[in-house]
Amino acid sequence: MGVLTIILSILKVIGMILLILLGLVVFILLYLLFLPFHYELSGSHSIEDGWEGQVYFAGFLHFWQLRFAKFAEEYEVRIYAFWGMLQIYPWKKKAKAVSDDEADAEDFAEDMPAEDTLDDDDIAEILEDKTVSKADVKRMAESSKTASATKATSAQADNESAEDAGNQAGAQEKQTKKTAAKKKNKSKTKKPSGGLKEKWQTFHKNVTDEHNKNAVFFLLQKALWILGRVKPTIMEADVDFSLGDPALTGGATGVISLCPVCYGKKCRIIPDFESAELYLLGSISLKGIVFSWHFVYLIVSVYFNKDCKKLFHL
Repeated sequence: MGVLTIILSILKVIGMILLILLGLVVFILLYLLFLPFHYELSGSHSIEDGWEGQVYFAGFLHFWQLRFAKFAEEYEVRIYAFWGMLQIYPWKKKAKAVSDDEADAEDFAEDMPAEDTLDDDDIAEILEDKTVSKADVKRMAESSKTASATKATSAQADNESAEDAGNQAGAQEKQTKKTAAKKKNKSKTKKPSGGLKEKWQTFHKNVTDEHNKNAVFFLLQKALWILGRVKPTIMEADVDFSLGDPALTGGATGVISLCPVCYGKKCRIIPDFESAELYLLGSISLKGIVFSWHFVYLIVSVYFNKDCKKLFHL
């Protein structure tokens, strides 16, 4: 009975662990499917700073956050957890502290010419100065020797690379002639490729086919459906723009006016019909939420559609 009780206890513990793991997996799947992911897209353009922008993506009630930003021709990616209190990537490391003596020794070695090294007379002269310790002098001597050795090695490497460059130039010229001859022979035997008209006829034939036509119409419906689910719910804008042509600017204004999100209190979009130059100045910010189950439903519906199966050969 004692052994059987121990075995049952072990099985009970294993079952509880498996049940906890299964519950964790189900929780993660339900979270990924039904909890919203928040996104924010913001950008600006000015004459002084140029284009700047930021992409913000967060999940689990903003518990984890992903930020991608571009400012002044520099890009950065940052990942946070615990509502932005813990920076996961890039991990912040503390800089190694450097003592004043080591810093002075390194500065001395950098300022010293490469051909000058510390000999015994120089060391004795430096030691007469009571403010410099023997350890500092030793570091100075080692740094100067290392610098001179590095310069000598780099000079030798430059000479060797110059010789190699001369040899490679001749070999490259021969290889170029051989390659040109091969391309010439291939061009003689290569069949002429179809032009833009032929490609358009092939595309039109595939789309107007009865099965493909139904598949394309179904895909357009699903594309409009997913765009309606991921569209931004909040928009803040302060933009002045011109497309360089009053007709084009008017057309763009008409398209923008079809978006209900553009009628918010913090939206200011001013078209310039008089300017003959293409420009966009100001800032814009879009915020919204997405659900993963929308994309899962989209993929499943496309996969099981008979017309799409024939179109993609599934």
